[in-house]
Amino acid sequence: MTQIAEERKMFGMLTYDDGAAEGYFVKFTHNETTGQLSNYSVRTGEEYTDVFLTVSMEDFAPDDNRVAGSFFAQWNNSDRMMVQNNPTSLMKVSSEASVNVSFMLADGIEAGEVVTNGERQTVNLTGEGVSSVIAVGNGSISLDNTTDDVYVNVTAADGNLFFRMMPYFADPDTANMMSDAVSDGRISNELAILARDGDALSVETAYQPGYKMEMSEVRDDGMELELSSDKPDGKVMVVVFDDETLDGSQELSVTLNGVELTEGELGEVLAATGNQTGDAMYALIEEEGTYHLVVYVPHFSTQTLEVDTVAAITEEICPAVCAVAALALLAVPVMLIRRRR
Repeated sequence: MTQIAEERKMFGMLTYDDGAAEGYFVKFTHNETTGQLSNYSVRTGEEYTDVFLTVSMEDFAPDDNRVAGSFFAQWNNSDRMMVQNNPTSLMKVSSEASVNVSFMLADGIEAGEVVTNGERQTVNLTGEGVSSVIAVGNGSISLDNTTDDVYVNVTAADGNLFFRMMPYFADPDTANMMSDAVSDGRISNELAILARDGDALSVETAYQPGYKMEMSEVRDDGMELELSSDKPDGKVMVVVFDDETLDGSQELSVTLNGVELTEGELGEVLAATGNQTGDAMYALIEEEGTYHLVVYVPHFSTQTLEVDTVAAITEEICPAVCAVAALALLAVPVMLIRRRR
């Protein structure tokens, strides 16, 4: 399943051996004593490109580390760092207190200006085949290039920051729009779902603390997900699947708590506002047989998102409806015969 997901550019298995972590989308080395990551490289087409020479958390000594599926994680009592082997080569740091992280840029990688948007700060990193962002939800970012080396230093007051690549294979305009929405805090979660022969596998990527997506059911021509949060604010959530999991080329029915959603353009969904169920909407994007269903969820608690092909719904409804229709048609000649008598 993970090999298929890798071929479909959704996520892939991450291997780890004596401090060396490698996957299709990202690879790096890990110091198990200090927790420092070195030679953090991401896939850019057929090759890897170095983005960071080192990534260091101040005063961090991991108690343990683990690789499971597409994830690498290391942690102690208060701090945690996670890397995900997916097209965004996501790295996320969280802490129960303030945390300082220093990113030493590799040769050929340049940092843009630090941008402030409310409590969020971001900085874009670019290089040959590389377009990425470092974002912190409640903290600060500063650049240090007083020596021959360039550092991006991040202080996260609430202990949440992430690095995210824009997928190398995606349409540039779409990738930019999605990346900006993640950086601005509008997209809270992505859930990749792969189903084959009755088996289903899902991998969640969470950008915002307190929001969650879970796969409830994947069936022929449909799926059901549970969206939840203890925060009231509306967010955009993304479901990723391939055309063998659900054929997005067919007409889809997308409902939130049983209410049919309106389809819109990607820009409309990413900019959507409002806190009523009627404000919810979705957009569907296709890239080489892999679909991104982008849904604006206007309010939270626990929500049920269902995605089905219209053909499947028709097939499900038709037996009962068609039986009634058939009886009605049969009744017509009977009534006519009786009138003649």
